[in-house]
Order: sequence, then structure tokens, then C-alpha cells
Amino acid sequence: MTKSRRAHYRLLRKQRSQLIRVLLSERDELWHAYVAALVHSVVRPTAHVAIVVPPGICEEDLLETAAKQRFDVAILVLNNIFYAPYYAARRPTTLASDGIFIVRRMVRLFKVPIIALYGMPDSTSHAATLLETGATAAMKLPFTTE
Repeated sequence: MTKSRRAHYRLLRKQRSQLIRVLLSERDELWHAYVAALVHSVVRPTAHVAIVVPPGICEEDLLETAAKQRFDVAILVLNNIFYAPYYAARRPTTLASDGIFIVRRMVRLFKVPIIALYGMPDSTSHAATLLETGATAAMKLPFTTE
């Protein structure tokens, strides 16, 4: 077997066992399974998926995990992250701006695709604002099947 043929087979083996690392802000196992299925359907069925999850759901844990781990894409459920400083009484009024800030910060620091999912605000322009901020995709939860 020639050198180029061996290199070709090594490349094929590497492609078949591609590892996709996803930073996910959700700790729920159903989310992990959904994201893995999504990666398999979009990238390739034989890809291996590693879900990287912060130890807590606060902004500091998310940023620390992102800084310590290598990942290919981040999927953030913006409304479920506790932003610093956390004041429950002000949360409804600051949630949108906090989400925009974390997306902007992660795009600047890590330079990977960021998929931003949100439930609030109910504004139709919020997805466009997240995209302008640097998110690769922005979608409102819950998803519609249409």
C-alpha cells in the first residue's frame, strides 16, 4: 500500500469518528439527547458528540467552563441562566439585556458559533437583536412544529 493510500484511509477513519463538542447551558438529559440527535442529523450519523455542561446554571459557571473546555458550538438557553448580579425582583426586566450581553461576550471571547434560545421577551425583534449581537442562530422557545 502506498503512502498516499494509507494517508487517505487514515483521513477516512478520522472523518468517520469525528468528535463534535457542544457547550450546552442546560443540565436536563432530554436536552442532551436532543442535541446529540440534532448533531447526528446535521453533521453525520457516525459523529461522536460530547456535551459539555457547566456545573451550575449561573453565568460565572458557564463562562468558566467555556474557558476551560474546548468546544465547537455553544447552545445557550438564555432564560435559564442566572446572570450576575442576580436579583429575582429585577430578573424580568433585565433578562433580555443579560442574554444579549452573554452572547456578545461569548462570541468575542471564544469565536465559535453560538445558538441562542430564549422564551422571553415575547418581542418579534429579539431574535434579530441576538443575531446582530453575533449569535449564529436565535430561536424562540417553545419551538413550533410548523
